[in-house]
Amino acid sequence: MTMRASRRRNITANDDYGAPGAPSSTWEIVESIPCLVYVNAKREFEAGVKVGVVEEIKGIFRFDADIERGDQIYELKDRRSRTVLDGILDVDAVTPRTIEDCPSHREAILRRHHG
Repeated sequence: MTMRASRRRNITANDDYGAPGAPSSTWEIVESIPCLVYVNAKREFEAGVKVGVVEEIKGIFRFDADIERGDQIYELKDRRSRTVLDGILDVDAVTPRTIEDCPSHREAILRRHHG
């Protein structure tokens, strides 16, 4: 994999009834997960006087990488520690991929974090 992602996961405690609590500001941080993140498609559109941009960002991770829906990638660098993509990326979905019934890699759908 040609890139390294720094991943963080929001750690929340369950309430007295076992339901997940409100998101907190406590983050579990993992450095340097090997990956390849790319922009699959980027489209611009106009709606009156407003202009919008839609990006389809995907990431490929090792099959044993600790990445889940709800995680954030807050730093993405190449092998020479140069920043590849600015900003925070939210992980929307993670799908395991197999080749002939053997786990091959995990594919993630990413989006830019707003707010």
